[in-house]
Amino acid sequence: MTASGKNRRLTIMRVFWLLYAAALVTATHIPIPDDAIVLVTAYDKLLHGTAFFLLAVFTSIAFLKRESPLTSWVSLCGALLTYAILDEYLQNFVERTPDVADWLCDALGIILGTFVTRLGRRWMFTGMQPARVEQL
Repeated sequence: MTASGKNRRLTIMRVFWLLYAAALVTATHIPIPDDAIVLVTAYDKLLHGTAFFLLAVFTSIAFLKRESPLTSWVSLCGALLTYAILDEYLQNFVERTPDVADWLCDALGIILGTFVTRLGRRWMFTGMQPARVEQL
């Protein structure tokens, strides 16, 4: 792929990331309508984990190179964990209730998303294959 093709793909990914991040901020800071509370409450933790898993994947792809050192990945994870704490705290001001359990689900999603992306990039770009289970 040419340099201009890589730059274009990276720009598209960063625009996609920006749109996803804006949608996530909006979704976590608007009051939940009364008729949706039961549905959202039933899947609240799953929604938190999934949303932040995707945020971690998209952020990793948009801003880290495959050869980025481990410290860059850890820093990205730390920044997203800090954002998740801030996100929960700011819900105090928009008729939502912050919850430590929500943040823990956010954190699990962030850690898994970052790990899966890093591992996936290693497999895709370095030819590293997952360990095979030997047959008996």
